Formats: sequence, structure tokens, C-alpha cells
Amino acid sequence: MTYPLKVIILETVELFREKLLEQDKAKLNGSITAIRYGNFNTIYIKTLKWNIKELRIKKIRLIFFIKDETVYFVDIFIKKTNKTPKQEIEKAEKIYKLI
Repeated sequence: MTYPLKVIILETVELFREKLLEQDKAKLNGSITAIRYGNFNTIYIKTLKWNIKELRIKKIRLIFFIKDETVYFVDIFIKKTNKTPKQEIEKAEKIYKLI
């Protein structure tokens, strides 16, 4: 993999991100930059299924995958339970297959 990676953020993720508090936005932006440059030791990422991953920042969860030197951020939500909702993972899988 060649760094820096190209980053694509879906519009729904961008709209959610705009509504966050400034300090949460800053942490999110820093984490996105870390992923883009391959600096995975400074952030917490959990593999959900296959190539679908979850970036954790406090209670904020950002669903993404990396394909063809590009990071696709496809969903974002506030996590309220211990398990990531199945529909969030399925949504990311559908987008992955479309690309």
C-alpha cells in the first residue's frame, strides 16, 4: 500500500461531521489523517467483517474500508450499545461491492 491514500467521505458522513463539537471534529479529522498516512498506532480501529472496519473516537463510530489505495468513509453514528448494528455493516458491504 502506498501512502498517502486517497480519501473519499460520503455526503452523509460529511453532514454528520459538521454537526459535531469542535473538539470531536478535530479528533475525527486527526484520525482520518492518521489512516490516510498509515499511522495506525495512534488510533483505535476494529475489524467488523472482512474489509469493513470501525474507527472509534469516544462514542463516535466511523465505518470505512480501504480499496485500491483509497479510503472510503461510508457511515458514521453515535454508538449506544456494545455491538455495532448489523445494518451498518451490511450497508458498508453493499457500498464495497459497488466500488
